[in-house]
Amino acid sequence: MPKTKLRIGWPGNFREIQAEIPAGDPPPWDADSKLSVVGARLPRVEGPDKVTGRAKYTSDMAPAGMLTGGVLRSPHAHARATALDLGPARKLPGVKAALELEREPRYAGQAVAAVAAESPLQAQAALDAIVVTWEVLPHVTDPEEARRPDAPRVLGGRNPNARGGASENAADEAACGRALAAASASVDLTFRTPVVEHTCLESHGSLASWEGDALTVWDSTQAVASVRDGLARGLQVPANSVRVVKEHMGGGFGSKLGMGETALIAARLAKEAGRPVRVLNDRKAEQTTGGNRPSSVQRLRLGADKAGTLSVMWLESSGTGGVGGGAGCSGPFRTLYRAGVMRDEHTDILTNAGRAQAFRAPGHVQGMFALESAIDALAIEAGIDPLEFRLRNDASDLRRAEYAEGARRIATGRSVRRARGRMYRRLRDRWTPRRSRPGSTPA
Repeated sequence: MPKTKLRIGWPGNFREIQAEIPAGDPPPWDADSKLSVVGARLPRVEGPDKVTGRAKYTSDMAPAGMLTGGVLRSPHAHARATALDLGPARKLPGVKAALELEREPRYAGQAVAAVAAESPLQAQAALDAIVVTWEVLPHVTDPEEARRPDAPRVLGGRNPNARGGASENAADEAACGRALAAASASVDLTFRTPVVEHTCLESHGSLASWEGDALTVWDSTQAVASVRDGLARGLQVPANSVRVVKEHMGGGFGSKLGMGETALIAARLAKEAGRPVRVLNDRKAEQTTGGNRPSSVQRLRLGADKAGTLSVMWLESSGTGGVGGGAGCSGPFRTLYRAGVMRDEHTDILTNAGRAQAFRAPGHVQGMFALESAIDALAIEAGIDPLEFRLRNDASDLRRAEYAEGARRIATGRSVRRARGRMYRRLRDRWTPRRSRPGSTPA
């Protein structure tokens, strides 16, 4: 395989490498590449359609013969439908399909049944006509209560509510304790962040239409291939018989990276009805089933030596993503800084609430808030400018070079050190007035 010479790096730290490029692959970019798109101001290709109102979203799609889908959702955090009768709904005027979806929902808002009718009013009447007898079951929505040994099991059986542990290669607790005791400056702080909803301007929604065995779904999604694969699995049909279309999307932020429930429900209703069916989340359904950023509780213990070098970093975290996992927030902890002794341990906590979804750098928002707040506090405890403290401890040579380049561009004739101080003061002043005591709230 032929080798290509590439110049990589950044100003002041360039180097040449030899890279093997497979036949047929496009040539990679390096520092000498002349780029016509990256770094250029270009018009957005969808801009004219959006500003003129020509852009079509899933809610705008309305093919001839389309039915309105409606979803009956659980009013309970955990319950069993001992009886679920779709018969009265099927008998109403305009109703063309009715489906049972789930007999034991595990969070309020989970889809239980669905209907398709000629109009939204007829669909709502059909939902109101479904007869359900509920047996309310034990449930838990508070993460701390969910950790107790006697708490109801969210997923039933022997599945524990709390799962996790220390990361691979984590130092043991005794080593962390010794390093903290030996540190010249240390902090021990706990941070809490709540569950956060995506609240996309356009809610999850899908329109499904069958032509024989071929399915076409118009979906508000960030990943058409993921929706196609999810539909193929859920319907047990070949993936090449499923086509997913997304012309425009009114926000996703990660919540639409996978197949939402509306796509599968619309496809099943359309199959039964023999007509196109559109299912759109209303705002309440979007808030309970559209995904969320998990909560977090993060205890950070940091220590530094007399030179202002981090000597120990210890993170204990937990959080809930409802009936799903993925509440970890240690990404920044593992990558931003380095210390001689490091330990991070996390516990995912299941609760009877809506499932978490990806949300703009999953876990990093919570982690950055806690870590950078703690770094500020430690720098103040050590008597060092917080920006200077970061420069001393940053784990990335590239990021330090970016700091220096930013300072150089801001300096305008001043020394780089003075420019760094100017950068810090600009950031600091945005949060004034503030009390000087670490961990305090604004005055």
